[in-house]
Amino acid sequence: MEEESDSGDEIENYTAFMTSAVETTKTSSKASDTEKSDESDGVVGFVKEESDDEDISELQQAYNQLYKESYKLANSNVKLSKRLKEALEEVDSLKKVNNDTQVEISQLKNHRTTLTDKVRFLEKDAFDREGFKKALEDKVQKLKTELANIHLSFKKFDAGSQKIDEIWNAQRTSFDMTGIGYKEKATTSSQLASKPYSTKAQGTSSMPNIEIMPTKFVPKCHQCSVKGHIRPHCPRLETKHVHAQFITSHVKPKHPKGL
Repeated sequence: MEEESDSGDEIENYTAFMTSAVETTKTSSKASDTEKSDESDGVVGFVKEESDDEDISELQQAYNQLYKESYKLANSNVKLSKRLKEALEEVDSLKKVNNDTQVEISQLKNHRTTLTDKVRFLEKDAFDREGFKKALEDKVQKLKTELANIHLSFKKFDAGSQKIDEIWNAQRTSFDMTGIGYKEKATTSSQLASKPYSTKAQGTSSMPNIEIMPTKFVPKCHQCSVKGHIRPHCPRLETKHVHAQFITSHVKPKHPKGL
């Protein structure tokens, strides 16, 4: 609304200016004609006045035509000015949008660079984790193999220990080693021990026969204080020796680094 009122004011001002200019021209023309008519004689003055009237009429027609054309041009100029102003405003708006778009594009480029770096870091981390996982799997497999070997060794040791427990529970004598790799053989002492010793009393035949059983010597171990064996053949001592030999044969000594 303000732009239309400004355009109307410009047209009115232009029209008023042109009208005042024409009126001034008419007044000056009439004044000059009056002075000339006073100085000249009547006949010459009358003819000249008619000629001036014709000139003024032609001038008025030319002015009217020029006024119409100038009004059209003024109106067209106002419209073009309005369009130019709108175009300039639109250009400013587009420049602002372009600047905002450039800023957004720059931010997106920075974000893309950040994401690319993050993807590369994650790929490297995944590769490292894969290698670490493979190393752990190899270590676990190695530990499983070692554990299986230890179980096998303990199984063998447990079988021997069970055999020793059976011998221990049987409470055999120190010279009786059957069951641990020795074959049973009757010795003179065992035969004597197994056979009862009998003597007949000398004298009258009325005395009854008395069988005298010899007292059997039972050794006593000074390691475990149990009767039936001696210290060199003590099962507990042998168990300790076997366990020590097993540990020595299966546990590798740790050497210090750098040797």
